[in-house]
Parts: sequence; structure tokens; C-alpha cells
Amino acid sequence: MSGERTYNVKAIIGFCFSLIALFIPIFGVPIGIGGITLTRIAIAEIDQSHQQGIGLAKTGFFLGVAAVIVHTGLLIAGLMSIWTL
Repeated sequence: MSGERTYNVKAIIGFCFSLIALFIPIFGVPIGIGGITLTRIAIAEIDQSHQQGIGLAKTGFFLGVAAVIVHTGLLIAGLMSIWTL
């Protein structure tokens, strides 16, 4: 392969996991954590091998963090509403 650059597959999968985590209310936190983990691994691999996909990996990381924060907040709000009954 003469100078061919490929996308990092873990970056793409981590981005998809993080994006899906925003829209799935019950399993948003574990899927978001999985997306964060995959994107952190992808960023380390991209730095070593100079592959493409650093933008997808960073965006997936921030989406995963946002998903975990949003769903944790919703979980806390739901638990607080149950306790006030």
C-alpha cells in the first residue's frame, strides 16, 4: 500500500455508539460509556498510525460524554420524582 490512508474503524463504531446513546433512553449510559471507551482507544491508535478519523473520534467522545450526562440527569430526575410520591 503506497501511501494509502484508511479510516480507523474503532472511531467510526465509537461515533455510532455515542450517537445512538443519545436517543436510547434506557441503555444510554452503558452505550455512551462504550462509545467513550472506543473513541479513546481510536484516538490513541490514530496518533500512532496516522490514520484518518480523528474528527469522528473526537466528536464521538464528546457525544458520548453528553449522552452520559443527559441520561444520568434524567435518571436522577426520575428517581427524585418517585421519592416525592
